[in-house]
Amino acid sequence: MSLRRSGVLALALVLASGCRDVSKRAPAQTVYLAAMDPTSSILPTPNDLALYAAPGVTDAATRGLLFGLIGIGGWPVTQPIAVPLRTLSYDAASDAYLPAAPPPGIDDTTVNGQTVAFVRTSDSPPTVLDVVLYGYVADSNPALGDMVIVATTPLTAGTYTVAVRGGAKGVKTSDGLPLDQDLVPSLLAANKDLTNPENQPPGGIPTAEATQLEQIRQILDAGTFWGVPPGDDATRLATCVAAYHLPSAAYLPEGTCWLPLATSPAITDAYTAIDLVFPHQEAVSIQTFTAVVPPI
Repeated sequence: MSLRRSGVLALALVLASGCRDVSKRAPAQTVYLAAMDPTSSILPTPNDLALYAAPGVTDAATRGLLFGLIGIGGWPVTQPIAVPLRTLSYDAASDAYLPAAPPPGIDDTTVNGQTVAFVRTSDSPPTVLDVVLYGYVADSNPALGDMVIVATTPLTAGTYTVAVRGGAKGVKTSDGLPLDQDLVPSLLAANKDLTNPENQPPGGIPTAEATQLEQIRQILDAGTFWGVPPGDDATRLATCVAAYHLPSAAYLPEGTCWLPLATSPAITDAYTAIDLVFPHQEAVSIQTFTAVVPPI
């Protein structure tokens, strides 16, 4: 499922536009990135963050879908993994990397249990699942491609972490190039305090954006349990209104929301889960989600 055009993250996770510039650490003519840009509603799905941002969605159909998922307690166990990809090409005239057509495809032989960490983190010990490439879909507006991945065994209800490995040992495109880190995933994959200027890219990050990114990093770094707030309807609504700093309950007619509720030793944190397959610093995409068996 694509959430690109929905404004899914209009309320939460806003990043400064300067944080989307790719580093020129490698003089490549073409760079393929696993994309994550909350300002453009680009993120891998399924994803707890997408449900978290549902109160900010203005498109009625998408809002209804997200709150429907919240209502059943998460994402269906049949939902495939979709990782958005984008291309940047070096333009000598401007000495900058500019958006280009999406990657031509994915080398399916490079999508496997060593390049994709698919971990059921609610198991003790956590269960690592094998994966295959299910398909690839390119889109011209915006210029993105979706790499679709599925586990080779059926999912069961629980919490999951999925990460894609980049670089020479990771997933590659059909023309043989590796995936690189977009800036947001590169900051999250480092797993360092993002409010510390020493852990920020050159030029820094505005304080508010650094704080929001640090909150995401801390959620990934803990065994986080997501869900609807506990209590009766009135208590749940009040908790959600306060969590999103809404002017009144009228802004949340659904009466509920999806929040990180607590940490639990029974849930393996995302970084530890990824390290079961490859070093988390090599991740170009990281997502967590809660899977449920939909009601009949």
